[in-house]
Amino acid sequence: MEQEKILRLGDLVKRDQLKAFLQRERRELIKKYSDRLPEEQIEAFRRFLAEPSRTTNDTELDEFAKFDRFFLADTDIATEYSPYELASYAAGFLATEFSLDQFRSMIRPELIDRLLP
Repeated sequence: MEQEKILRLGDLVKRDQLKAFLQRERRELIKKYSDRLPEEQIEAFRRFLAEPSRTTNDTELDEFAKFDRFFLADTDIATEYSPYELASYAAGFLATEFSLDQFRSMIRPELIDRLLP
């Protein structure tokens, strides 16, 4: 990976796995923050989760590839959302964290050795 470059999801995850990655992340957000997310946001996530991956078009995949609200730490990947991004300011920052090993099959092959032991 280049230095001084904003890492986007499309740089890390195989293109055909972008939606699957975000679906897992959205499921975790609902599970973890259903008491803090507005009902309309939860419903939007549920509609997104209900769509089969094959219904995702190239434009949507391009948008998913630009997703940059995540960071890597040791062997984990975490996403973070600022107040107002998904819920009210009072909800605060919302975050998810997963083991990179859980996503091994989704990560671009050229990065696996660099990211996972």
